[in-house]
Amino acid sequence: MANRSYVFLSQTLPSTTWDAAKSSQLRGVCEHAYAVPLLQRLLVSVDSRLVSSSIWQHPEPLAIAGRAQAGMERTLQFLQQIQHPHIEPLRQEAERFLRSHISGDDWLILEAAEVLEMQDSPSTEQQVRDLLKQMPALVAECAQALEKL
Repeated sequence: MANRSYVFLSQTLPSTTWDAAKSSQLRGVCEHAYAVPLLQRLLVSVDSRLVSSSIWQHPEPLAIAGRAQAGMERTLQFLQQIQHPHIEPLRQEAERFLRSHISGDDWLILEAAEVLEMQDSPSTEQQVRDLLKQMPALVAECAQALEKL
């Protein structure tokens, strides 16, 4: 089984009192094996904050949450800039899916600890904190990605 990063949609922000009953309210948006891709990070890049994991029982926050509506718009704006004939149907499918599931006050939650723990150092907790600190640099990372296409 592959180590994966996950993005979930939630109407509430996870807290230290998060429990299994509340995690049943999460809706899966996407997952990716062995990495935390740019699009997942973009989805949680607005008003981002560390939150308790809905997967791992851990005393420190191991997930990142961001405003769903604004993160979706940022992600769709990035996808709109990719000019390739094969991308258009995929972009449309992604937009339909996201718009049909995300509403104004929702949160997107990035659970990346499963992937991050594969690395020896620094600790998974530190890697999650570092991932959060990198959110402001995503605009530059998007520009670099577009240049490579």
